[in-house]
Amino acid sequence: MAFEEMNNETVVEETAAEVVSEATETVQEAAEAPAEAAPEAGAERAERSDRAERPYRGGDRGGERSEGPRRRMPRRRRKVCVFCGKDNFVDYKDAAKMRKYISERGKILPRRVTGNCAKHQRAVTLAVKRARHLAILPYVED
Repeated sequence: MAFEEMNNETVVEETAAEVVSEATETVQEAAEAPAEAAPEAGAERAERSDRAERPYRGGDRGGERSEGPRRRMPRRRRKVCVFCGKDNFVDYKDAAKMRKYISERGKILPRRVTGNCAKHQRAVTLAVKRARHLAILPYVED
């Protein structure tokens, strides 16, 4: 039968049958052949050309690989320092404002999380420490 006359289903069925028969032959040959001794520690492994190349499995994240261009993740907007605006200053006596800069465990949040500029982050750190010293804020949360 010529290739043009075959439809896709016939080609797929014949290809699947060939793969199954080759696999069966390989298993039988392996069962009949005696077990080979383990190669020496320094010996290099010979590449096996009889193995088919594995299909792409999607990498680390799973799923199927798209054929189109890779999409970039949208960039997050840069956080702006709250204290650089008008009428807003760091005050150790304002417990509600200082609690925003403390984690659940009582640690002072870093600048990359709060979005403060370096100048005001230092001021916030100092204010939290002063508030802790005067027992306005706890050292450790319960």
